[in-house]
Amino acid sequence: MSGHHIFGEFKPSEETWACYIERLDAYFVTNDVTEEEKKRSFLISVVGPKTYGLMRNLVSPDKPKDVQFDVLTSAVQDHHHPRPSAIVQRYKFNTCFRQPGQTIGGYVADLRQIAEFCDYGEELENNLRDRLVCGVADDRIQWRLLSETNLNYKRALEIAQGMEMAAKKISDIQPQEQGEIQNMVGKIYVDPDAKPIFFKPRPLPFAMKEKVDAELDRLIDQGIISPVQHSDWATPIVPVLKGDNSVRLCGDYKVTINRVCQQDPYPIPRIEDLYARLSGGQRFTKIDLTSAFLQLPIDEQSKKYTTINTHRGLFQFNRLPFGIKSAPGIFQRCMDNLLQGINMTGSYQDDIITTGANDKQHLQNVTLSSASSQRLELE
Repeated sequence: MSGHHIFGEFKPSEETWACYIERLDAYFVTNDVTEEEKKRSFLISVVGPKTYGLMRNLVSPDKPKDVQFDVLTSAVQDHHHPRPSAIVQRYKFNTCFRQPGQTIGGYVADLRQIAEFCDYGEELENNLRDRLVCGVADDRIQWRLLSETNLNYKRALEIAQGMEMAAKKISDIQPQEQGEIQNMVGKIYVDPDAKPIFFKPRPLPFAMKEKVDAELDRLIDQGIISPVQHSDWATPIVPVLKGDNSVRLCGDYKVTINRVCQQDPYPIPRIEDLYARLSGGQRFTKIDLTSAFLQLPIDEQSKKYTTINTHRGLFQFNRLPFGIKSAPGIFQRCMDNLLQGINMTGSYQDDIITTGANDKQHLQNVTLSSASSQRLELE
C-alpha cells in the first residue's frame, strides 16, 4: 500500500484527533485496507514523530506495533480530549440558550455538539426538541411550538426555522429611515379651474414649539417634506401629541385642498370581502405598516397641493400626507397592487392580513406579503 505522501502527519494546531482518524478511516475505505496489521502500521508510519512518541508513552510498556489499532487511536483521543462527565454535559445542555443574533440552525448545532457526550442514546431527538422549545429565546416561536400537539424534533425545527425565515424577510425590507414604496406614485386630482387657497400659519403653543421643530427636522431628514420659497396653496398644520410625547404633524386639509380635490373612486374593502379572502385559514398574521400613507411617493404635480404653512415657513410633501380625502383610495389601490397574486391575503389601509390552509402555506404567504411590500417600513 502506498499513499504516505498524500496523507500527512497529525497536526493538533490544524485539526482534532477525531477528525484525523475519520479522514484516515475514509482513506482505508478508499484503498480497501481492512487488515488490522496494515491499518496499525500505516497509522504508525504517517502519524509523525511527535504523536508516535506520545503513543509509546501512552501504551508503555507495550510498543505501538504490538497494540491494536483501536486501542492506539483511543489512547491518543483520551489524552487530547478526555471524555467529559455525562452529568456535566447534561447540565450544559439543559442550560444552553440561543444567543442574540444566533440562527436556529446554529443553536441546534451547538446543542448537538454538547449532546455528543450526554449519553442520550435513542432519546437524543426528544431532548433536542425539548431544549429547542425551552431555549429558543423568542416568545413568538416558543408560543407557536408550545401550541403544537404531538410535536417531534423534526417538526419543531421546521416550524422554528420557518418562522425565523419569515422574520428575516420582514427585517430585510425594513430600512433604517422611513420606508418608501418603490415603482408606484400617488396622484391627487384637482379641478384645473379650482382657485388656490392659501392660509397663514396658525399660532403655535409655546410648549409645542420644540416638539414641532423636532418633527419637522425628522420629516426633512427623511425626505418626506421639502422647504419651498413660494406656493399658491398653503394649509395650516395641526400638531397632535402622541403617546411617546412626540407630535404628529397633520395638515388641516379640510379648509384647503379637500374642498376642490376629487375623491378617489377606488373602493375600500368591506369586512365581508376580507373574510372571503381569508376563508379556510387556520392561523392569521397581521402586519402593521408604520405611517403608511407617508411611504407612498406622490407625483410632482400633486406636491403643490400638499403644501403646509408652519412657523418655519412653507413645506411641500414628497409623500402622500394624512388628511387628504382622496388618500385612502389612493393607498388602498397601491396595497392591492402590491399584494396581487398572493392567496389568502388581503389589506385594509395600513394593515396586511394573511393566512394559509396550513402552517407551511401560512409562513409562505407571510414571506411573500413582506417581500411584496418592498421597502415598506413595518411596526
